[in-house]
Amino acid sequence: MVYEVQLESFQGPLELLYQLVKKNRIEISNISLASITEQYLDYLNNLQEFNLDYASEFMLIATELIAIKARTILPQDDEIDEEDEGNKLVRRLKEYHLFKKISLVLRDFEEKSCKMFSRPINEESFISADLRLNLDLELSQLITAYQKSINSISKKEEEEEGQRGVKSHLPDFKFEEIKIEDKIREIVRRLLETETGLSFKELINNRKNRIEIVVTFLSILELARQSKIRVKQDRVFSNINLSRVLAKN
Repeated sequence: MVYEVQLESFQGPLELLYQLVKKNRIEISNISLASITEQYLDYLNNLQEFNLDYASEFMLIATELIAIKARTILPQDDEIDEEDEGNKLVRRLKEYHLFKKISLVLRDFEEKSCKMFSRPINEESFISADLRLNLDLELSQLITAYQKSINSISKKEEEEEGQRGVKSHLPDFKFEEIKIEDKIREIVRRLLETETGLSFKELINNRKNRIEIVVTFLSILELARQSKIRVKQDRVFSNINLSRVLAKN
């Protein structure tokens, strides 16, 4: 079952619509993004089996269409730094792949949502253990807290870009390899150094960029999936706390 958009000005695959918009063959102002989204939700409801790749592809293309439409509405500078735009594209692609990893982890959580006992905590066993979910709160609450951090860093980036100006030769981002394994070890080390645990805000906030926030979030999810940490919220809107899971005799 192939997903096709049905609009007054266009009928066909979403990817083709995106290419035509990019080439100015179709005016984005004539495209109803709300209608596209509504049709896609109906399409998902009729699927017998959820396909993560199709969903990820739709999210990426829909995001690009929204960005194009926003640029036609908002006032733009006459000249755009091509290098700056290139950096933004690289950043967007990196983030897309990381968010796709998050989707895979969340789907795994849905399939394996039971709790299991854990071995005593140590840094080396964190990576290889094959244990399961250990959340003492709704996953949606954790995602909400994560989304707030992403929004916060996005606002900070926009302010910094505004201060630099579009023609600035300062790099838009200094990319460095941030491995989930290294971030997991960092979280484990910090948990071993405290008896009271760590707050989610403490781990997520003040990260250098969105990439590091995504990697930190994935690391927390992986540790919870392995039942190496407990993620708990005592009451609605209170702090989300992470603590070690100790072995039971």
